[in-house]
Amino acid sequence: MSEAYELLTELLKHPMRDENVFGALGAVRQRQGAHAAALKYYQEAAALDVNDPAAKHGILLNGLLSGARGGEDRLIAEIEKARSLVSEDQTKVQALKAFTYGVLGRPHLAIQVYEQMIVQGQVSAAILVNFAHVLSSPAVGQAERAYRLLEQHRAEFGNDANFLHRLATLAFTCGLKQQAIRDFEELMRLHPSVRQFRIDAAQAYWRCGDRQHARQRAESILDRNRFALPAAPNDFFCDGFANWFLGRHANADYDFQRSGFPANQHYRFLIEGVVSRSMSGRTSAQITQQC
Repeated sequence: MSEAYELLTELLKHPMRDENVFGALGAVRQRQGAHAAALKYYQEAAALDVNDPAAKHGILLNGLLSGARGGEDRLIAEIEKARSLVSEDQTKVQALKAFTYGVLGRPHLAIQVYEQMIVQGQVSAAILVNFAHVLSSPAVGQAERAYRLLEQHRAEFGNDANFLHRLATLAFTCGLKQQAIRDFEELMRLHPSVRQFRIDAAQAYWRCGDRQHARQRAESILDRNRFALPAAPNDFFCDGFANWFLGRHANADYDFQRSGFPANQHYRFLIEGVVSRSMSGRTSAQITQQC
């Protein structure tokens, strides 16, 4: 990915400014999670071609993800009217519209779009996960409906990491604790190198009163033969949470500070229930390739 970025950056030196190069750079930065940078590239692409729906799509999506809000309804309308969209493009536009409504605090509009997509057969793991996220949000409070929605599609998408992670989290939220543990164990089997799945499995065991298995999962996260030293913020969060389960609170506090997460997301709130939350769920998909 870094090589592609460097190659595309070299192309910017060409005297002919090509909107496709800016769009490609935006796509690369988006995949890297650098949404503010992606937004700027897509804005450059749109400035060179005001009728490019892909650039507007990128502006809308990365604006939402970077917190640069404004003009969302206009962008959606322009994308939909830009051209006769093929089926795949129509699905992406509808998914983006629903995601936008969810981010902007219009969950009932998001639900309407998702329901229509399902009726039309526009179903994927990513769309279902995002729909379940809206349904289970505090503003809607339909976690059981969200769980049933995903459970209906387990046979189709049960091997998808984000789908199974959301399903396991919802199972725990709905009181199906043993099912949640089974799903988290399956996640660890399918994706043994993902810290998040192990720390959520540890949470599930801990909340079920099984301290032994919780600590075993925590210890595995801190095994440097399995996991490298933490680098990203969520790595520090997971390692810190593991230390917390093991009673190493000084180490946990150090890791939490390195994570950069706000104080109200500290482990003691999650474990002791000072703040009501179901699992930490930091990597469960709220935004997907469908957008």
